Amino acid sequence: MSDATVSVHETIDDLNANQWNNVVHGSKLGSVFHRYEWLRAIERGLGRPARHVVVAKKGNPVALFPNFLDPIDLPVDSVPAVGSVADRLGLRRLVSIAPGFGGPLVTSSEREYLPVVFEALAEACGSEATYHAVKTDSVGYTRYGKFLAGEGYDARLLNCRFVLDLDAAFDDLVDGMDKTRRRALRRAREQDYEVESTPMTEAVAADVYPAYRKNMERIGGGIHPRSFFERLAAEMTDRLRVFTARVDGETVGRYVHVLDDERSAIQYFFSAIPDEGDLERSPSELLHGGAIEWAMDEGYSRYDFGATGADFTDGVFRYKQQYGGRIVPAVTWQKGYAPLKWNAFKLGRRAYQRANY
Repeated sequence: MSDATVSVHETIDDLNANQWNNVVHGSKLGSVFHRYEWLRAIERGLGRPARHVVVAKKGNPVALFPNFLDPIDLPVDSVPAVGSVADRLGLRRLVSIAPGFGGPLVTSSEREYLPVVFEALAEACGSEATYHAVKTDSVGYTRYGKFLAGEGYDARLLNCRFVLDLDAAFDDLVDGMDKTRRRALRRAREQDYEVESTPMTEAVAADVYPAYRKNMERIGGGIHPRSFFERLAAEMTDRLRVFTARVDGETVGRYVHVLDDERSAIQYFFSAIPDEGDLERSPSELLHGGAIEWAMDEGYSRYDFGATGADFTDGVFRYKQQYGGRIVPAVTWQKGYAPLKWNAFKLGRRAYQRANY
């Protein structure tokens, strides 16, 4: 491999932040989720062991591949046998990146360095993980489709995102929405309302977290610990924006957005609408509308409504679709590392899919 060196690191703290972020900034596929600060928030806020691959030439990184080991979250309530298998086998996965999205970044000589990062990762983690997942959110990763297939990865398309291009005046964007959403947005704005935008400081995070937790309990979603919010606020204050909607002076909901300056996009990420009764005052329409206007004022090119299941029958899918954004596939590539555990996991996953899909 010419005069380059390859290494695998169990913490981002081993690496230089400026060098790392320079690769993220200089790569066509880099995003806010690849940034040093986001990865450190995952390590410190969620306690996820890292397996970050770095290829360096003359001491400067030329390829990065951030990954984490984490427990496989199985829907045991739907298929109890799946949970039983998971408990006995101690299943863990290696994923790039969660929360968020990832994939390898190679700034030069893709033909030379791309195989190297995957080989190094497999050698370092093959005995620790049931499988490896490359969790992407950019169609740009399509360029690696045949390479990944050749490496034994299979593509799964169970999630997607809706992205609104901010290339017109706000009123024109509203005119391009589905009539149901257009009416709802305009009706929401007939109220005495305001939408406030603030950076997510540690004080703001402490205020938002209880509402986020209550929101997730209300809808039955997975809940990140308070420590993750605290680390995000400490590491990513300038890359997180909290939007707060008030009607008649009362707070009716908050959204936390991630500012993906690398892609000139603002992405909805966390919801904090704790009280079901407040839904009557249209907090979602107010928050998305306010965030879109803020993004346009700040010069962003795209508004991302965040990940959703690729299911046309799902209410969240249909709701986001009504805002008129284009659909962007979020492809995950998977490869089994431990044959026995991987086959057992696939059997359990298939049982769940038959029962629920």
